Amino acid sequence: MIGRNEEVNVSQGIASSFSCQNNCCGPTDLNARMNPSTASMPINSNAYPFVSQCQSYTCDASSNYQYYWTNWTSAATYNWSSDNSSVASVSSTYVGNNAQVTTGSTGGTANISGSIDYDKNGLVWDPCARVYCCGVIATYTSTSNPPGQLQVNCGDTRDGLRTEYFPQNYGADFIPGCGEFTFGNSGDQITTHFTFGELNVRDIASNEYPNWAILRNYFLTAIENTRSNYNAALNVSPPGSAYRSPFINAILNPPGATNSRHIHGDAVDFASDSNTWDAIANAATNAGATCVESRQATFPGHVHASWGPSGTC
Repeated sequence: MIGRNEEVNVSQGIASSFSCQNNCCGPTDLNARMNPSTASMPINSNAYPFVSQCQSYTCDASSNYQYYWTNWTSAATYNWSSDNSSVASVSSTYVGNNAQVTTGSTGGTANISGSIDYDKNGLVWDPCARVYCCGVIATYTSTSNPPGQLQVNCGDTRDGLRTEYFPQNYGADFIPGCGEFTFGNSGDQITTHFTFGELNVRDIASNEYPNWAILRNYFLTAIENTRSNYNAALNVSPPGSAYRSPFINAILNPPGATNSRHIHGDAVDFASDSNTWDAIANAATNAGATCVESRQATFPGHVHASWGPSGTC
């Protein structure tokens, strides 16, 4: 009902007055979204990259709705969430319409959502005025859909190197976090007997992110144990190699396997010849290598050994 309703009953001492602006009480559902839809932050940082917005409306007496997006204003009802807290966590108790995000050290992608309570309006019967007018009939929760996609970057050249691990580029079977890379210069002594330059020799030779490599701690221990077992110096210079970026791995002739343990940072090709191949292979096996490629595949030029999961090489 639109207009004004008045009732006066002198004998019963009753007087009432009630007015309704219009009968536009709102659609069945409201939508929510994160604005902007995508954002980026560096690792180990805090920021407010997204604002949660609702789809609101105006209407006339004939219930012709005109929709528009606006920031939520009922600040006490926000409930924030992240689907990947190791990449980015969000304060679930933060009161405000912009998400308070803290990024971790891994880098990657996290989806940030906001759930917000809102009142659903409808025609409500007023028993005194004996009319239907707009009023709150229920409280609903609207969750941002789609969520805001947050890309957490390393903030340096690792970002470019990490993109090589995206499967659509070179078929890699994982995407490393920022903290999985080791920074080094060619002459840096990474272990007692091996330098960063030796273990990243292929990428350094091609100026392919020469200061970054994945070198697993268990791998570094294993190659030292292999050297100890062999009881002599081991050469990782070409045709040998240790870490390879996915790009370098792909352009070798022949190219390396897309899931090569070299790109994982736990494989090495020790240079060898017909006199040393067997002894180096045995030394790596005794150092716990989960794979030593067959003599037929690599003799005499190098011994490939890796310390990845069983069944990988």
